[in-house]
Amino acid sequence: MHLGSTVILFITAAGMMCYLNYRLAAAALIPLPFLSFIISRLTDKGYNCSKASQAQLAKMSAQVQENLSGIRLTQAYVQEEAQYKKFMAQNREYLRRNMKLSGVWGLFLPIMSLTLGIGMIIVIWLGGAQVIRGEISLGDFVAFSAYLALLTFPMMAFGWVTNLFQRGSAAMSRINKILALEPEIKDNENTIPAAKLSNITGKIEFKDVSLSYTDSNGNSGALVLDNINLLIKAGGALGIVGEVGAGKSSLVNLLPRIYDPSDGEILLDDINIKKIPLKKLRRMIGYVPQEGFLFSKTIAENVAYGLDLFDLQQVKEASFISQIASEIENFPQSYDTALGERGITLSGGQRQRTALARALAINPQILILDDTFSNVDTLTEQKILKHLFPVIRKRTCLIVSHRISSLQWADCIIVLDKGRIAEKGAHEELLAIGGIYAKLYKRQQMLAQFAKDRAS
Repeated sequence: MHLGSTVILFITAAGMMCYLNYRLAAAALIPLPFLSFIISRLTDKGYNCSKASQAQLAKMSAQVQENLSGIRLTQAYVQEEAQYKKFMAQNREYLRRNMKLSGVWGLFLPIMSLTLGIGMIIVIWLGGAQVIRGEISLGDFVAFSAYLALLTFPMMAFGWVTNLFQRGSAAMSRINKILALEPEIKDNENTIPAAKLSNITGKIEFKDVSLSYTDSNGNSGALVLDNINLLIKAGGALGIVGEVGAGKSSLVNLLPRIYDPSDGEILLDDINIKKIPLKKLRRMIGYVPQEGFLFSKTIAENVAYGLDLFDLQQVKEASFISQIASEIENFPQSYDTALGERGITLSGGQRQRTALARALAINPQILILDDTFSNVDTLTEQKILKHLFPVIRKRTCLIVSHRISSLQWADCIIVLDKGRIAEKGAHEELLAIGGIYAKLYKRQQMLAQFAKDRAS
């Protein structure tokens, strides 16, 4: 509105001034080119200052969010004072940048007023002389001065609109960086229509698969997975074990295409997963990551997250299998219990079991368990597995674990070492080899016996 008003008033007033006395109008408007140059410089500087101010606000907000999310850790390490000082330093920097921005915009109105004042002085000086000489009537001179005065508010409004526009432009440029990003993993022209993929059984094959992560500049790093070859029959269970950093999570993340392999291919029922519509592929997979991420919603909403339609019965059945149902029902509001941010009101084991229930609720054809039982005790783990076995046997399952007890029942177990398959076979076969798996199993048995003796 102000921009339109400014343009119309400026054109009308300037047009009438030229109609009354074009020479005097030209003299009165002489400062305007200089004003345009100054505004252009101030606008650029204001844009940069506004962008810097908003970046600092985002940084400060991120710190507040982290402090609130990790408040228990902050208290445990007695870092309240340190975090407070850090926040105050961020706050002072935000104030400094805003003061700099205010200083830039504070020059707008004075410069515009000065420019218009110079124009008025020129009009009075030259116009007054013309009136004395009889070249212009007193009435025309008064009218001319009135039209020049009309330009005062439009020019001020122009400065205000420019201020708003630059602030919005700086904010939009930050948003556009996100909106302009194209996902690296997406469907392409070779994607098979979902209607032709109705009979997927769950057979999975990795063929010469290698993976290396790239940095922000697109440069590839060291191989995380190196020449992986695997065949998992439909309805089969694959156990994956190995030291920290061996590539276990990276391997299972390739199946739902969280990442794409650097080399080789992954087949699902002899179809390259890159040809399967991404939405359909991921809907066939129930994925439980290492960290059981939960939303700030009710327990029921978290478990039913992957369902098209909310079904409380499915939620309860999945919760029973994951051995979290009895604990949920003991809460005052049962399944309607609201969770804090990231499920902070639940323990680590409860979050993992709720995340497992979420994966089971969608009844997937393929189930990926990435160290799902790391935060539960051995007894609870055995109870979960007891109820999970009938479910697992009906679908293809990939289980990542540090505990051999969690996967020794699998049809096939692989041992990853520095991104390579070091050993492969059933539990008894791997024990007979006497390699990495056998040593790991013996070490865990000794630790379990030590803990048992200590408890007794």
